[in-house]
Amino acid sequence: MFKKSLVLAIVMSLAACSAKTGDANASTSGDPGTLAVTAAFTPDPPTQGNDTITVTLKDASGNPVHGAQVKIATNMPTMSMKGPDLTPKDNGDGTYTTSAKLDYNTKWSFAISADANGQHATSTVEKDVH
Repeated sequence: MFKKSLVLAIVMSLAACSAKTGDANASTSGDPGTLAVTAAFTPDPPTQGNDTITVTLKDASGNPVHGAQVKIATNMPTMSMKGPDLTPKDNGDGTYTTSAKLDYNTKWSFAISADANGQHATSTVEKDVH
């Protein structure tokens, strides 16, 4: 029993760590078979000023998901500051786009949450803004 609990704890810890990445795409957390969330930045890497964030949602079969409610909470962990809360626009093809005004050259964290058809997923992406 202890061995199973230890293995489960390690697997969950690794999954949680993989959701925080410097890459444009981050893994998703949520219930198995739920939404897959990825994010892309234009420009990449993001620069100080106005940037575009595109979130892509897919279901467990890899099909695009439209009609979802997507939110992005931003913060600057090294500065202990909160950034803007963003609500991307549904493009109707499984992608959701928003503009973000990134005022500071620092590490930013983008906490993405998505809800669609009773499914929920989250993803966190960290990017250095120059």
